[in-house]
Amino acid sequence: MTELQSIKTDYPSRMKKILDEAWEVFKWQFRNGTFNVEIDNEAGFQFYFASTIKRIGEMRVCSNEDFYLEVETKWGVPSGKGSERIDITCGFKEDNRKIYACAIELKFFKTEHTFTSKMFKAYQDIAALDKRVNANGEEGVTRYSEGRFYLITDSESYKKKNAYKTKADDYPEFGLVEKTVKYVRYHDNRETKLPQELHLTKEYEVEWDPSDGQSDWYFLEIDITK
Repeated sequence: MTELQSIKTDYPSRMKKILDEAWEVFKWQFRNGTFNVEIDNEAGFQFYFASTIKRIGEMRVCSNEDFYLEVETKWGVPSGKGSERIDITCGFKEDNRKIYACAIELKFFKTEHTFTSKMFKAYQDIAALDKRVNANGEEGVTRYSEGRFYLITDSESYKKKNAYKTKADDYPEFGLVEKTVKYVRYHDNRETKLPQELHLTKEYEVEWDPSDGQSDWYFLEIDITK
């Protein structure tokens, strides 16, 4: 009975198993072209990955629990000032109340996309997740117990290069090589716009999927936790 109760309340472990399995299944299907359409943008990535997470999550619930999944979830911005949206949110519910929640952001980059601006967009998502897991308030509404960032790209540059590697010293490098950085300063036209800045609470490990030698695509997962 003690073991069963431990399993029931060990939400981080169960969430990790759900997301790890869903990510492996999705990558296998993507590489082997088993989806009924070709995925060539973020919308397709979101739809099929969300479906996979939901299917696997529903198999890992205990009695009196439900696994929920939503897409394009509004997050914590006062009414009338617009809302941030989260690509995927999921977690466990009891009596229709969210008791453990995860926020997920996705990016799908192709070689022809502008490298530095896309790298900054990736960091915007990472910073947003960092903010959400360090927020206070209601679980699954204004705060999330954990976050995940996933990236698919056909460009090896995202694995090996930093943005602003040869730029001015006051624009520090930022990339997805081994770890994220805590501070990013960027803008696309220094003469006409103020720079944008991002601050993360800590560096996060960057986990690229090892290449299987049979695919031109690269897959990244970053675990965003306190």
